[in-house]
Amino acid sequence: MKKKIIGSCILVMGILFSGSIVYNETTESLRNITREEQLEMFDEVRSQLESEVNYIEHITEIKPNGYVTDTYVDKSNYLEQMDQYNNNELVNRMIFYEKGSKVLSIGKDESEFEGQMTTLDQSIANENKKNFEEYSQFKTEIENALKQGESTFFREEKTSDSSVIKYISKNLNLYFDKESKFLVKKEEIVGKEITKTIEFERIERTSSLGNSLFKQESPIKYNEDVNLSNIRIENIIQKLEVPLENVRV
Repeated sequence: MKKKIIGSCILVMGILFSGSIVYNETTESLRNITREEQLEMFDEVRSQLESEVNYIEHITEIKPNGYVTDTYVDKSNYLEQMDQYNNNELVNRMIFYEKGSKVLSIGKDESEFEGQMTTLDQSIANENKKNFEEYSQFKTEIENALKQGESTFFREEKTSDSSVIKYISKNLNLYFDKESKFLVKKEEIVGKEITKTIEFERIERTSSLGNSLFKQESPIKYNEDVNLSNIRIENIIQKLEVPLENVRV
């Protein structure tokens, strides 16, 4: 199997599908949002981020070229799964286990999927564990979206999806769950094109989806016909000649 699918790994703190309409200049379906109303919505999102909730962090980044990074993180149990797609085809899957000390990497060697289970050098494993404890891309991306939105004038646009509240502006669209008021999607816009979409989901650990994650055969979002349960897995032990903590850039 080609070695390019594993390499020396530092924990990737990653990273659903969008067909949303960009900023609408018309006013027929638009409502101006007061500054007070906007900040109240943002404060509600932040308060939910700060609360201790038993959920898996799910963040998906979609680019207009068809490249998607779909990431699930269970910080309490030190687990991460990152699936990458190109035009709805699975490119690779990485799953971190045992507090970041092991990583399963799955990719295609020609037409067949194969995998490597690598026991990482202890210095890298320690760094991965630290990243689990100290960093959350899920929370960072949401906070960045809110900070970007604080200096933006939004209007609310009616949509066919009654479950969301959509804030639109020239360069940024934000979507909030109508019931919980949590941020569920961010769209960045340049001109009239959506250049990046990030979607956010909180998954209950005990849910059907929560129980199916962080496994070699976990459900594949866009390639349901792909079966990874019986692919060949090669076991590797990684040793660095120079410990990570001694590396100087």
